[in-house]
Amino acid sequence: MKTNQYLLAGASVLLAPLHAATINFNAASDYTSNFTPAFSSGNAVVWESANLRKNDNGGASGTTSMVLFNTAATSANFSLKMDLRFDASLNAFSQNGLSGGFLTHVAGGTGYVTIFRLTGTTTADVRIFEGINTSTGAVGTQIGSSTITRSSGTWSESSYYTVNLDVVNSGGSVAFTGSVLSSADASVFGTFTTITDNTPTNVSALNVGFRLGVTQNDIIRMDNFTLTSSAIPEPSTYALLGGAGVLGLAIWNRRRRS
Repeated sequence: MKTNQYLLAGASVLLAPLHAATINFNAASDYTSNFTPAFSSGNAVVWESANLRKNDNGGASGTTSMVLFNTAATSANFSLKMDLRFDASLNAFSQNGLSGGFLTHVAGGTGYVTIFRLTGTTTADVRIFEGINTSTGAVGTQIGSSTITRSSGTWSESSYYTVNLDVVNSGGSVAFTGSVLSSADASVFGTFTTITDNTPTNVSALNVGFRLGVTQNDIIRMDNFTLTSSAIPEPSTYALLGGAGVLGLAIWNRRRRS
């Protein structure tokens, strides 16, 4: 058992995330000091009582805001999370104007946007677009989409849901995989299928952010924005893992003999 502990200790050091940053929005300065608004139609995103709020000004066509995170990812492979609460009647979900999502690979005002929506009382979808414009709010060209259906229960306008996005850059392609979880107990409601762009642009850019969209007097709230940079081990890393295993075994043998 101790051998396994030494082996796992060595592996955990080598495979640990390189960098993680979480903003909890406990104060207004958490927003103003860590984010830069890039675009907003209608009302801007504002801090309100330990969360961020975007509300519509009554326009039926909907309004959006794009906001950049001042901290960039430190690796080409990273994860983004945020908690979303959709303050709208359940039948408003199908109007598809209420949405939250992530900006990734932003450089020169363009990049990707992942848009998450509740589309019905038990359904949700995610769409990924390439070629966003942070000056005009345009989302660019859709490269893929995926849907989930809850196996039990319904979405609630009084609950927060954690939206997770994992991004893996293999050099010639970039892959996006997402999931939706309960913010209360981290139970998984569904996982979206992987969407891959085989002709990516801006993949070397590591700037990220978020996008919020509302319509018809509805409100969307956001909390707990997290960026985690991580690395998929290279062959040399696996060699190091093997070395860590040898080292752990040597330590275990030495302690056993003593």
